Amino acid sequence: MAEKINNFPSSNMEEIIKSQAEKKIKYLETLKDLPYESEIISLVELKQLQSVNLLLAIATERCEKEIKSLELMMGEGGQKNPENFERAKSDIEQKVVSDIMAALDKLDVWSHKFSTESQGTGEDITETPDDSVYYMTSFGASLRLKMANRDKGIRKVIQPVMEKVFFEKIGEELSETPKIGYFVHEYATQDFFDKLAADSIEDDYQSSIKKYKRGNEIEIPKLENIKYSHGGSPVNKIYFEK
Repeated sequence: MAEKINNFPSSNMEEIIKSQAEKKIKYLETLKDLPYESEIISLVELKQLQSVNLLLAIATERCEKEIKSLELMMGEGGQKNPENFERAKSDIEQKVVSDIMAALDKLDVWSHKFSTESQGTGEDITETPDDSVYYMTSFGASLRLKMANRDKGIRKVIQPVMEKVFFEKIGEELSETPKIGYFVHEYATQDFFDKLAADSIEDDYQSSIKKYKRGNEIEIPKLENIKYSHGGSPVNKIYFEK
């Protein structure tokens, strides 16, 4: 017997989409008269982030060259000795990631280093080898090392520097600094990525990501200018804060 698949009738789905669109419009209307501010990232800080990207690019190139050298001995993809190849490849990648973290730890640009529980729910917080490790600046930019991707290659471990990170927990006020049990949210605009990728930077950067103030609480809605976002797991460890 063929498996029965339950689908929403198209009319119901249209109603859901319409309702969500109407809610978004109403929400955006409530923002119009609220005060807001956005981060200004100084020229010095931008150049520091460019240096971070250069460091990551050099480390990635080094890792890939070492793996290529390994393939010259063991064949493409380690076909001559798959088990030893995978073990050696993993050792190379782990060493490069450890070296990256050691280098990042020494940089003055970071205000916080923390991790998030891999696939965490926010209850019974634990630490695992797959926890993502984050570095964060005082103005809210963030870099994530996704350790759960260690077996997928260095380029899958290193995530792009994001423009604004914040932290949420149901029933609590939004936080702009990491707190145990709070879930990570990262946002970025194309303008920010373009700025960091520019050959030269001559001035400060005014972020277009707006922080609205509703009473005593901050709201950071995902507006149309935000093209990239990541919703992460709960914070489970804070390594340092400055």
